[in-house]
Amino acid sequence: MEREKCKKPIVIYSIKNPLEVEELKRYSNAYLIAMDTSLPIRWERIKEKQYNNDYAQFLRDDDRDKDEGLKIKDKDRGICYYGQQVQKCVDLADIVIDNDVDFNDSEDKKDKLKNKIKQHLVLCPAKCA
Repeated sequence: MEREKCKKPIVIYSIKNPLEVEELKRYSNAYLIAMDTSLPIRWERIKEKQYNNDYAQFLRDDDRDKDEGLKIKDKDRGICYYGQQVQKCVDLADIVIDNDVDFNDSEDKKDKLKNKIKQHLVLCPAKCA
C-alpha cells in the first residue's frame, strides 16, 4: 500500500508464523494483538461444528498448530520458515487479550470484550509512517 493512500487502520488476522510477524514489524505503526483463549473454552466453542465431539483430534490439531514447523526442522535453533507456530506468534505479540468471554452468555460480556480491545487500540495509533 502506498503510504500517501493510508487513511484507515488495516487489520490482518490469523497470523500463524513468526516470519509473518517479523515482516509486519518492519512497519513502525504495526502492532500485533493476540486473542488468547484457554484450551477448555476453545474446545467448547468448536467441538460440535469442527470436530464432531472428537476431543483427541482437537488435541492433536492443537499440538500441531502450536509449533508445527519447529517439530519438522531446525528445532535446535528455534527458526523455521514454514508451518504454523501459533504459540510463538502469541509470545511475539505486542498485546495479548484474554478471550475466554462467552459470547452466548450476554451482551454485557460482548461489550466488555469490545471495551478491552478498544483500551488496547488507544495505545496503537494508526498513523501513516
